[in-house]
Amino acid sequence: MELQCTQGTLPPFPARRASVADDPLTDAEVRRLAEVPTGAAWLSGIAVGLLLIAWFLIWLLIYIPRGAIG
Repeated sequence: MELQCTQGTLPPFPARRASVADDPLTDAEVRRLAEVPTGAAWLSGIAVGLLLIAWFLIWLLIYIPRGAIG
């Protein structure tokens, strides 16, 4: 089946597109990619920990000394 367009005829669509994912990973690539999630987990854990420490310090140093409002 060929599609008609204003500039001529288009070739038929390929049955299956070639993909980078079709290439198997080498052992070196697998080892390198295995370390990425660990580093991301550490980075996000440190960021969340710093946010919790900041929240606790604000609560301790600002809200507690003010006392109850009302």
